[in-house]
Amino acid sequence: MIRLSLWSQRRRANPWLLAIVERWRHALAGSRLGVQAGEAAWASPHTLLRDAEGGFFWIRSLEAWVRSELAEFGWRGRHLEAWATWQGPGGSCGWHDHHQAEASAIYYVAAGDGAGRLRIALAGVEMEGGLPLPPVPGLLVAFSSRLTHCVEASAASSDGMPRISIVFNGFALGSRGTVRGCACCEAMTHAQPLKTASTQGAASRIPRGFHNKGRNDTDGAS
Repeated sequence: MIRLSLWSQRRRANPWLLAIVERWRHALAGSRLGVQAGEAAWASPHTLLRDAEGGFFWIRSLEAWVRSELAEFGWRGRHLEAWATWQGPGGSCGWHDHHQAEASAIYYVAAGDGAGRLRIALAGVEMEGGLPLPPVPGLLVAFSSRLTHCVEASAASSDGMPRISIVFNGFALGSRGTVRGCACCEAMTHAQPLKTASTQGAASRIPRGFHNKGRNDTDGAS
């Protein structure tokens, strides 16, 4: 019901994925594309695989790996959607599921020492509050979309690093639907339209060569 995997490319890929998410978050500030819960949490539209600018090599590499992991998990569909989540101190996500999809997965891009744990409710497992899984950068958690889960509130991290993940929904064969009225986004407390924020300096956080990532840039298993 749950599959845990570490991506061999995580050490190279995560700085790029972090830059992609932060750039997208700043670019969407002031728009109605995306959901923000106060100053503590943010979720992007479910169009990361299509709309994120720059760094496409690592987006596509992650997508290909997630597809292979979901196939090992038993997913036989084709349509996959993805979105990013960002949580700072106090950011959390209440209990929900992704029942309109068939298989789901969460990939951790970054997590400070105060990052909230994922909790998954498993049938037949007596564990108050669900199975706790700490966020580990580079870890993929795949699970049935019908499993109820939540994210604990994050505390301030000593290094100031937020909790950043990329969430995937895999749909049944023949379906090209999307999860409308995203339960994940709705579960963020006090959701509200994004506030206007300056994007000045966002480009400076993007690694050198961000727009020209070479396809020969690979990393061995670690």
